Amino acid sequence: MKSKIFRMSIAAVALLILTATTIMAEEASYKGFPRGNALITVQELKRLIDAKDHKLAVLAAENNVEYRLGHIPGSYQVDRPDIEAPPETQNGVTGNIINAAGFSKLTQSLGINRDSTVVVYDTKYDATRLWWAFTYYGKADMRVLDGGIKAWKIAAGSVVLNDVPPHSTVAGNPAKVVGKPKSAEPGKQMDQYVEFDYSI
Repeated sequence: MKSKIFRMSIAAVALLILTATTIMAEEASYKGFPRGNALITVQELKRLIDAKDHKLAVLAAENNVEYRLGHIPGSYQVDRPDIEAPPETQNGVTGNIINAAGFSKLTQSLGINRDSTVVVYDTKYDATRLWWAFTYYGKADMRVLDGGIKAWKIAAGSVVLNDVPPHSTVAGNPAKVVGKPKSAEPGKQMDQYVEFDYSI
């Protein structure tokens, strides 16, 4: 009796491992990564830009210097401070993301809504932080450019230099550089854009 239970347990564990492996193999859509769908290649992004996809929003998670040294045409700058909560609201802790209302205000100022396809890139490491913030607040169609701006410069070549991003009032911080808001669709006001579902 004990050996039969033991064999059934081994079979159940093997079945679970096989199921998990199958699921991971299905999700490994890019370079064998689990969740490979969170990445986008330069070629895929270039096709979206060339097609003038109106749902596309490309965000440069870079500071002013990095952005001015060359960014993807049409991209909007979102610097780390734009998504960080003021330390005085966090008991002195720095680096936490802004609350849902502040994040919604930021995304709306960039013309991003639930239907948008958002691609983030960087020079070093902030793209994944921005990707995480969007994912945390419920944005589903998010991608990180594989290789960042360096890969774009090598493969696509075209960048905009010394372009000063327009100033905007975002997250309660007047005149903070975050990129210009896109215009609303014809017949829609910006405040009619749907906010994200903030549930995790």
